[in-house]
Amino acid sequence: MNIETKITQVTVYPASARIVRTGQAQLNAGEHDVIVGPLPGALSEESVRVSGKTLGNSGQLRIHGVEVRTKYVVNAPEPMLDELQKQLEALQGNIVIIDDQIAVQKARQEFLSTLRNNAAATGAKALTKGKADFASVNAVMTQVAGELDDSHMQLRTATQQRRELDKQIEMIKAKLSQLQQAGNSIRREIHILVSAQAETNCELTLTYLVNRAEWQPIYDARVMNDKIELTYLAQVSQNSGEDWPATQLLISTAQPALNSNLPELEPSYLDVYRPPARKAMMRSAQMDDTPMLMAMADPTSAMDTDHMEMHSMAQVDRSGTAITYRVLHPVAVQADGASHKTTIAELKLSATLDNFSVPKMVGEVYARAKVTNAANYILLPGQVTIFQGDEFVGNTYIDSIAPNEEFEIQLGVNPQISAERELVTRNVVKTLIGNVRRTEIAYRIKLHNHMPTPAQLSVHDQLPIAQHEEIKVKLQSADPKPNEQSDLNILKWALTLKAGETRQIQFNYTIEHPKDMRIVGQGIERRLIG
Repeated sequence: MNIETKITQVTVYPASARIVRTGQAQLNAGEHDVIVGPLPGALSEESVRVSGKTLGNSGQLRIHGVEVRTKYVVNAPEPMLDELQKQLEALQGNIVIIDDQIAVQKARQEFLSTLRNNAAATGAKALTKGKADFASVNAVMTQVAGELDDSHMQLRTATQQRRELDKQIEMIKAKLSQLQQAGNSIRREIHILVSAQAETNCELTLTYLVNRAEWQPIYDARVMNDKIELTYLAQVSQNSGEDWPATQLLISTAQPALNSNLPELEPSYLDVYRPPARKAMMRSAQMDDTPMLMAMADPTSAMDTDHMEMHSMAQVDRSGTAITYRVLHPVAVQADGASHKTTIAELKLSATLDNFSVPKMVGEVYARAKVTNAANYILLPGQVTIFQGDEFVGNTYIDSIAPNEEFEIQLGVNPQISAERELVTRNVVKTLIGNVRRTEIAYRIKLHNHMPTPAQLSVHDQLPIAQHEEIKVKLQSADPKPNEQSDLNILKWALTLKAGETRQIQFNYTIEHPKDMRIVGQGIERRLIG
């Protein structure tokens, strides 16, 4: 006997999904073959689980076995094909109408452009000969210009409508293609062998995994003064062969394993390293002949050496290292491969905003925010779409962020702060000290804050690094002094620019080397000294 079931819960994993279906049946006393299907071909046979319970005061129910059977469907259901074909024909009819409108507007613009050019030439001649006044000529030109503006606007609207229709047509064609794969459409049926001692009303629950389903974490970061409104979203897509209706949706970081065999350790051996044959050794001049111990085990084992306001859109459950987000509202996901976004949480995080500049490399100044993950769960790696208020800024990416971990969000270019670097001095000292040649180099960095508020700014520059003992590089002076000079000669300044303030950083350094030594290096020094 066939029973109807419906999807009551979906758990989406990074590369699959677990479906829960429930259905009711009324059974007479005896054994029954209860059939659930058709189900999608993406169903994994090993993942099927079935449980049952009696309803009310019904008799006992026992499940004896479960079998998954495969059917090959040559043709998709006709009603579904007919409906999609009707939608496609309607959209294609709209395309014809829109194309006619676009052609009319293009012809109209061509006519108006010719009319404008002719009117301009005729009007100019008439004005020159005194046969027309400026007001009448201007009135004609104004009217033609207005008609052209109207035509451009209608053409833009029609072109946008055309794009939207193209998208809808591609989606319908994709569905039709999926349904019309003759001889290659697989369906599953689940046969459940049950027995009842007496007439029984029961409810059966099935769970199974399907492939071709996934979710990815994405974020929207909106900068509001000294706050970051971080919206944590799950981008869900699936092409499993069955649509998921609006039902309870869970988003999980787990990786479900279908292998029911217990893991078993293999022996881990140690042996003395034996050099390869002489012919193989000759190929590698770097081969070390010293005997050594080589571990034959897993190679990774040798490497072991503020305030926040949160609006949760999902309940967080933990099981071991996995996290499951239980979305609080029903979500429907069609089997069309399209992305469906659902919100997990909205976090209002306190942020420390500053700006970052490397004027030696680029003239732009970049804004950034340092934020602490005050949520009690991990923020998974994902793309971040950034907004300054309601204005789109760009995209960045964050790695996995643990609770209470500080992380940085790149906010794109800040056009209200400028940084310009210029060469001030380049001088080869003529007087030699012994056999040493000395070159003096100085740079000036001009900074300007166009913002109506103070701005924190971190400026980085550098000195070359000497890679020979007879080459000496020394910072002679800097105004202001850098807050840090690293071992790699990176100079770092941390500044506060007042609203509208202009400030300069100037530094100079010397390079000394033997007179007869030709030196080379990256950047401007190579051109100056080499």
